[in-house]
Amino acid sequence: MTVPNENNFCGGAFDDWLEVMLTPKCNGKCEWCVERNGFHPKHKARVGELIDIIHRNAAKKVILLGGEPTLYKHLRELVSALGQPHDAWIQGQEVFTMPPKKVYLTTNGHSFNADFVAENLSLLTGVNVSIHHYGLECNKGITGITLDENTIEDAVIACRRNNITVRFNCNIIKGEVDSWGGITRFIKWAQERGVTSVRFSELMGDGRKFISLVDVVPYSETYGLSENPYVKGCNQNAEILGSRVNFRQMCGIQTECRVTPINPKSVNVKKVLYYDGKYYNGWQSQRRQQ
Repeated sequence: MTVPNENNFCGGAFDDWLEVMLTPKCNGKCEWCVERNGFHPKHKARVGELIDIIHRNAAKKVILLGGEPTLYKHLRELVSALGQPHDAWIQGQEVFTMPPKKVYLTTNGHSFNADFVAENLSLLTGVNVSIHHYGLECNKGITGITLDENTIEDAVIACRRNNITVRFNCNIIKGEVDSWGGITRFIKWAQERGVTSVRFSELMGDGRKFISLVDVVPYSETYGLSENPYVKGCNQNAEILGSRVNFRQMCGIQTECRVTPINPKSVNVKKVLYYDGKYYNGWQSQRRQQ
């Protein structure tokens, strides 16, 4: 039996996080999207039900995902409710007040502007903006989303005013950002937009455009990168050019480009809360189970 690294999602790390698949809707066109053929229940729970379910979950940190979560029409109500203290109930009796959840959101950036931040996201803890190229025309070709540098910069300022952290997420894609020069240029581009936290991720599932971070990052072993992230660790942090950088690797369970672990032991199968109000096995593996 192959045991995962304890710092991996499947190894038991990140237990204090609740992932919420908020909507299947997306206005992007990413070819490698893990949700394109994902499980999409027909029922949609009312926003009040979702709020109650999330409040009752013991996790202190919540990350809102999709689809594209900013397309969820009750986003403002949801973020506002989760970002404030709430009453805890036991058998119908109010017993104590719980602190607010730390709420994060991952978006393709189509609504990432100062007005949207102020009106809908003011109680967020952090926002992750998925931008897969420092050339925004190239990013549009990848995602189908039109972004503007000035709008992004204004949104970052609005986040800073509301104490919301911002991170740019960039996938390493063959033919796009697929070299050390591309990585460092992306980091500098993010810094010019006022963002000093960046994540670089390998692709899940798509073998045609997969690039190994081991082949891209010089002295990769010094950052903890390896061709066996299931055992060695799939989630590594570093400081590069003055920015906080996170590297996210895929193991052989998640991509055909790496050897599948022999008889892998998943210590912790992360459950994802879906928009129907039910928990399902999440997308840390390619094959989703209901």
